[in-house]
Amino acid sequence: MSIQLVMKDLYSRKILFLFIVSFAFFGCATFGEEVQLGATQEDVEKALGKAVGFHRRTMPNKETREIWVYHDRRPNIKNHLYPDTLLIVFSNGKVVAKNPNDPYGPLK
Repeated sequence: MSIQLVMKDLYSRKILFLFIVSFAFFGCATFGEEVQLGATQEDVEKALGKAVGFHRRTMPNKETREIWVYHDRRPNIKNHLYPDTLLIVFSNGKVVAKNPNDPYGPLK
């Protein structure tokens, strides 16, 4: 076997190793990105499963706002001890915001 083939094989293995390590650290997708504005509660439950918690409030304008809480439990090194939290805000059954600063404040 020539030295060029050996070097090419080592280079290929290094690239594969770096790809696997970067995938483990950064994952392939952002948690909750499959949920789009306007999605129904059923759509969100199909995409993310059951929420770990929820809060419901009737706003002064008679709008019903519901906030579903999710924790990113995907096997990922960066969030092993402190999983990311995702808030999905529904207004009258449709997604109107994801991770807002104030889920009960005015929405844009």
